Amino acid sequence: MDIVTAFLNGVLEEETYMEQPEGYNDGSGRVWKLKKALYGLKQAPRQWYIKLREVLEAIGFTPSTADQSLFMLGEGEQRSFMVVYVDDILIFSPSSDL
Repeated sequence: MDIVTAFLNGVLEEETYMEQPEGYNDGSGRVWKLKKALYGLKQAPRQWYIKLREVLEAIGFTPSTADQSLFMLGEGEQRSFMVVYVDDILIFSPSSDL
C-alpha cells in the first residue's frame, strides 16, 4: 500500500525556516518557521520513518535487528511481517484481520 502524503507527517526536530512560496509573496520579506516536514526537505523521509516507527511500536510491532525496514508482530505461526520502503508498505500475515 502507498501512504499518501507520508512525508507531511514527520515532526521536525530542529528549527527549519523557509521563504514564502512563489505566488504567495506578500512583499514583507518574512520567512516561515515549519512545524512539520514538507516534500523536498532532505530530512522529510527520516522524520516520516521516525513517526511511523513510533506508531508501529505503540501497537506492538518490533523492528528487526537485521533490517530496520522490517517490523514483526506476534510469534510462531501467527507472526506477521511488515516491510517499509520509503512510503510503501507490504504486510505479510497468516490472518486477514491485520
